[in-house]
Amino acid sequence: MLRNRIRSNSGATILLALLFFLLCAMAGSIILSAGSAAAGRISGLKETEQSFYSVTSAAQVIRDEIEGQEFQAYTETIDGVPTNEYTFEKQPPENAGMGKILNDAFDAIYKNGGKEAKDALQIKPPSAYDSVMGTVTANFVMTDDYKIEITFSVSDSEKYICKLTAKAIVNRTTTRYEEEKEGKLVEIERQDLQVYWNECTIDKG
Repeated sequence: MLRNRIRSNSGATILLALLFFLLCAMAGSIILSAGSAAAGRISGLKETEQSFYSVTSAAQVIRDEIEGQEFQAYTETIDGVPTNEYTFEKQPPENAGMGKILNDAFDAIYKNGGKEAKDALQIKPPSAYDSVMGTVTANFVMTDDYKIEITFSVSDSEKYICKLTAKAIVNRTTTRYEEEKEGKLVEIERQDLQVYWNECTIDKG
């Protein structure tokens, strides 16, 4: 009987040990699953934060390049007939920052009568930081009131997007005067346009 009891107790002990092992294994798998999920969340959060800093930094760089830019241009009609000539007295330099994009967009609206002008550019960090910061894509839109909207996102990712808006200050003046051309007195109407941006807002979402 004692021998049977010992065997029974031993069997119970082994059974309890197996049960304990199973519980530990289950708990371990739950902890591992929770750990993996937490690691995934941390990784996703880290990627979102990285995207946030990348796109907001790019937006601040572009903001500094747009603020203070100005166009001054005029057209003329002679005796009511448009000359279809556009004279620029002031515009951003083509080879500086956003100069070419602004000039192309302005021409599309002012000269060609477009409703909006679109463009896209990529802002790349120095090569040493490329793997960390990533390349930012900026989608540029200028509407016919010369307002600018640029949407920034990290290339191949939509973890974080921010938008820059620059409302234009637009001044139009019309001047009429008479002038002698080729021995004939003609009436000239000059239409001046001034467009500039002095404040950009960045919506960081």
